[in-house]
Amino acid sequence: MENGTAIWFILLYLLAAYLFGSIPSAYIIVRLLKGADIRDYGSGNVGGSNAGITLGLWAMILIAVIDIAKGALVVWLAFYPLDLGYGPAVAAGLSATIGHNWSIYLGFSGGRGLSTIVGTLLVVFPWGAAFFLLSAFIGWRLKSTAGSTVGLLGLPLLSLLLDMPPAVTWGALAMILISALKRLEANRRPLPDSPDRWAIIWRRLWLDRDLADHAQWLARRPADQ
Repeated sequence: MENGTAIWFILLYLLAAYLFGSIPSAYIIVRLLKGADIRDYGSGNVGGSNAGITLGLWAMILIAVIDIAKGALVVWLAFYPLDLGYGPAVAAGLSATIGHNWSIYLGFSGGRGLSTIVGTLLVVFPWGAAFFLLSAFIGWRLKSTAGSTVGLLGLPLLSLLLDMPPAVTWGALAMILISALKRLEANRRPLPDSPDRWAIIWRRLWLDRDLADHAQWLARRPADQ
């Protein structure tokens, strides 16, 4: 494959990865089974954890698996059958994550992309996936959503310590950036024009929520919008 052709092929593949990642599994399942818009409940995110609030634990697990598979599949295809190398494979996972976070099918709203990030890591950086999942589990046991934040922040350093290819380290930094942008943007939820504004910005970045009380945040319903 000539260089020009290869570049166009990779770009088209990244577009396909974005469109595939954009498939909103949580939105579809909640809409079909409950007739509701998942964005009106809990955190407002289109993902497994929020679906669990409306449908139960089984939905959270099912959707998490589907969203992990979205990232893993596009990365695996790029890395193995297509033999595109680490750079394009990581970029495909990032494209799927961007699609999950800003789905073209939902007016560019979506989820947090953490499951899709895990799927990407499982293929190109399995130790990174294990580290992130362990951090998230510890945070869950401590009743803190900061576990996933710590897991993300530790990925670049871990990749350097384990001498991973530069594409993996840069990809880990991009995962942090994408996650931070999503948390700040919060599906275009406006920030209040009040003294609490900066506290909310901090909570979005560190805890991925607006309210200090996690239970109150998850209990939001359409009437609270």
